[in-house]
Amino acid sequence: MNAGRRDWYLANLGIVRYVPRDAVPDEDDQAERGDALSDAAHSAPPVAAQEDDTSGKTRQGRPRGLMADLAAPAKAPPAPSEPKQAPAEEPASPVVYFRLCFWQPAEDLAVLSALPEGERPGAEQVTMLTNLLRAIHRLPGPLPPVDLIDWPQIGPGRAQLSADLNAARQFLSVYLSAKNQLQPFRHVLLMGEMAVKATSDGEVADVGDQLPLACGATGIVTHSLYDMHRDPALKGPTWNAIKFLAEGAE
Repeated sequence: MNAGRRDWYLANLGIVRYVPRDAVPDEDDQAERGDALSDAAHSAPPVAAQEDDTSGKTRQGRPRGLMADLAAPAKAPPAPSEPKQAPAEEPASPVVYFRLCFWQPAEDLAVLSALPEGERPGAEQVTMLTNLLRAIHRLPGPLPPVDLIDWPQIGPGRAQLSADLNAARQFLSVYLSAKNQLQPFRHVLLMGEMAVKATSDGEVADVGDQLPLACGATGIVTHSLYDMHRDPALKGPTWNAIKFLAEGAE
């Protein structure tokens, strides 16, 4: 591009080009340059919209390639990714509720009898147990006070602990082991279904069955005092289950 055309473009853009004094031509040269600029002005094509090389936009502010972008087909949105499924949680074991009565009437025998939640052994049940123990020679004196064992345990920090059957078994194992260390016993009368479930790994046992316990003693399965009070016919099977203890004491 010659100097004249460059100067003309700069003039149309409103840019004044500084020319050093020693570079200013004489009058004859200026006249010739004026004729050249005049000819260039008549022959140059009109400028529709001047572009700014630094910003990439037209004077009107329209970005380059805008029309091409509008004419191009719209891109399909990306397919939504499938949400990750959280691992299935194992169902929580159900909470069990029960009350057990504990006595140790003799050095070698303990009693664990089931009661409905919140119940206490009535006078009839205490009399029934007293008669049974005397019949097998396991009550040398008065019946000792009863220990009531409730499950779940209530107290500080218990809300965060499990209260299912496995937790109950662990608790009863610790309880019976501690009692056995204080005063060792060989047999435990497991009186009632929940007394059996809470002290052994099996869910069901028949009256008369003998089960090994974690404390080292042997459990003897019988009906509970509560059930025998409600149904006296259950006393016969219970006696048949424990009468061998009387024979061994003679």
